[in-house]
Formats: sequence, structure tokens, C-alpha cells
Amino acid sequence: MKKRLVRAVLVAGLSVFAAGAVLTATQAVAASSDSDKDAPKISRSINKPISDAQKALQTKDWATALADLKEAQGASDLTDYDKYIINYFTGLAAYNSGDKATATTAFLAAAESTAAPASEHASVLRIAMELQNEADNYAKVIELAKLSEQAGPLDPTVAGIVASAYYNSKDYANAQKYAQQSIDGDLKAGKIPDHTAYQIVLLSQNRQKDIPGETKTLETMAQDYGNADDWGNLLDISLSTLPTSSKGFREIGALFIYRLRTLVGATTSAEDYKLSAQLALGLRDPGDAQRALEQGLSKGAVNQATVGALLQKANAAARTDEPSLPAAEAAAAKSKSGKEDVLVAEGYFGYGKYADAIRVARRALAKGGREAIEAQMLIGAAQASSGDNAAAQSLAAVKGDPILERAAQLWSLYATRKYGLAAAAPAPASH
Repeated sequence: MKKRLVRAVLVAGLSVFAAGAVLTATQAVAASSDSDKDAPKISRSINKPISDAQKALQTKDWATALADLKEAQGASDLTDYDKYIINYFTGLAAYNSGDKATATTAFLAAAESTAAPASEHASVLRIAMELQNEADNYAKVIELAKLSEQAGPLDPTVAGIVASAYYNSKDYANAQKYAQQSIDGDLKAGKIPDHTAYQIVLLSQNRQKDIPGETKTLETMAQDYGNADDWGNLLDISLSTLPTSSKGFREIGALFIYRLRTLVGATTSAEDYKLSAQLALGLRDPGDAQRALEQGLSKGAVNQATVGALLQKANAAARTDEPSLPAAEAAAAKSKSGKEDVLVAEGYFGYGKYADAIRVARRALAKGGREAIEAQMLIGAAQASSGDNAAAQSLAAVKGDPILERAAQLWSLYATRKYGLAAAAPAPASH
């Protein structure tokens, strides 16, 4: 599994927030002249430079705003609230003028000020945490998060920032905790969780050697987002941890996982494209070998020099195999065993003839015996491949062998996916 971390730095939202922050701070400063005795007030000595700075901020004249704020900062009788307002406005002007270093320092001072109004403090803390995270000052992010938590639970975005800070501090348990908090918060609000939060959970589990947890997280990610890397990582782990089969279905189970890899367009190495084709050919299934190699070539993962001979072998086998399937089907129909029916259904599946695969597999299923498990798996996978909503129910009925049960679970994730459903193929007219 890839170990890279996509950091949860969300500073892109800062300039949007800044526009609202100008208004918030403007209202706070204006309170110095109203009749509310409990409202915070700035000192009279800085009324003019602060007023001028406000006007400059509202017209996006950042340089003038910074000059006015520097003048205010030079006053000798500044209160804590004066300093808070100056730092707050300085942070806004500096950030929007491209001076992140000054903005980072100013927002930190504002966030740590005891004079920050309660109505603004959470927002200022969030901006400060975003900037500290971008500056790789993870200890300060964590410190600010603890301060923010005193006022209540962190919102999902902030929890994601804190998770990133903990991960980069190598505190994987807390990284996982806060990333999960971010996910849970979004789910509770009816939102799609940030993919990065799941990545932090996943990488934290990996660092803690929690393979079952890692697998479960990848299942959720693959089902919810359809990301090629997520699917690739999930199928890699699944292939390497296939359970022991008492009925010799290991190769068939692996073939179904490779078929799923091709269907979802999972990230696949050149070696895996070759292994997939070799496995399919070994099972007398040239159609799947063709599809795997052609996909690898189209994606640039393999080239003719490395797989050309293997593809020629698959093409040659397919030229005689595909036309022979109708006759093989007729012969299999006369057998009391479902073994030949399953072989024919596998062949139809490999060439993308899903309706035929389902029809013949159902006949094998009706005959019972050892082949019934594979026949049920074929029905579910063919339905999923053709966009039939009955796939999940068919896949849930795959019972009796741990390897095929695992393959069915993975296919069921695709059948019940939460992405790209509008593009799914319509269900066949008949089965």
C-alpha cells in the first residue's frame, strides 16, 4: 500500500473566510462607540488608524491596511483587546497580500489572546491552526486544538487538520482518533467525508500494523469514492491475505479478484497485469487474459515488448475458444454434473457475454454439487458487471468456501458502490 499522505491543509478556504472575518471584526470594533457597556472597545488613541485600516480592508487595499495597522501598533497605551484587533486585521491583510509568514504570526497571536470575543474565537483558532499546519508546526496545531476543544467539539474540518498534525508528529493513535472524528462529523451532517480523513485513518492503521482495520477502511473508501488507488490497495491486500480453501478454489477466487480489478480500473502494476493474464490462461479463460492485457496496454502500464507474446497467445486461444462455446454449452446441458456448465459460463464471462454466463451458471447451480458455489459467484459477478441491481443479493448467497466468500464480498462492494451510479449499465432485459 502506498505510504504517502495527502496532508489536510485547507488554507484555500482562508481567503473566503477572510471576507467574512473583516465584517465580524468591523462589527466588534464598531461596538466601541455603541451603548453596550459590556461590548469590547478599542482605545481612543487608535480609533483613526483602525478605522482607516477597516476601510482599506474592505476595498482590498492590503498595503494601506498594513500601514495603518503598523501605526496603531505603535501606540503606547494598547489594551489586550487593541492588540487582538490589530493582530486579527494584520493577519487578514498580510495573508491576502501574500505574506503568509506575517499572517501566521498575527493569527497565532490573535488566537492565543484572552481578549478574543467568544463569537470569533473558534474561527480565529481554525485559521491559526490551518496556517500552523501549513508551516509544519504540528505541536502548535495540537496545542491550539486543545484550546479550541475547551469550547466544544471540533468541527469536521478542524478535526481533519488536527489529525494531519498528529500523523506528522508520529502519534498515530491520535491521528486515527481525530480523522475518525472528522469522518463521523461529516456523516452526521449528511455530508460526504473528506477523502483525506480516510487516508489518515488508513495510514495510521498501517503504522500500527492493524491489517484488519486497514482492510475495513479500504473497503469503505473503495465503495464510497471509487478511487483507483483505493481499489488497487484493497485488492492487493485481499490477494495477499486470501483465506485457506478446503475445496481448491484459490485460483478461481484470485481470478474473480483480478476480474474485479479490471472492471473498476484499479491501479495495477505491470507484474499484476501479467499475472492476471497468466492465471486466466492457466484456467482456460483467454477472454479475461485479453481484457487484462489490453487494459494494461491502454493505460501504459505494460508495453508490447513485455506482454506482446502473452497477448498473442491469448488472442490465438480466443480465436478457437469463443466460437466453440455454443457447442460446449449444448454438450454440458446433457451432463448430470454442473462442472462443464461452469466451464462454459466462465468462458462466456471472460468475453463479456454476461447474460449467457448467467443463464448457463443457473443451470449449473440447479444441478448442485461442488460447482454450485462457483456458479453462484458467476451469477453475482455477471450481474454486477452488467449493472443488475440483483447482484448484491446473488453475491450474498455465495456460501461454502472462504475464498469465494471473500471474492463475493469484494464484488458486493462494487455492486453497492456509492459513486458513479448514473453511469452504470442498465440491467439486462432477461436473465
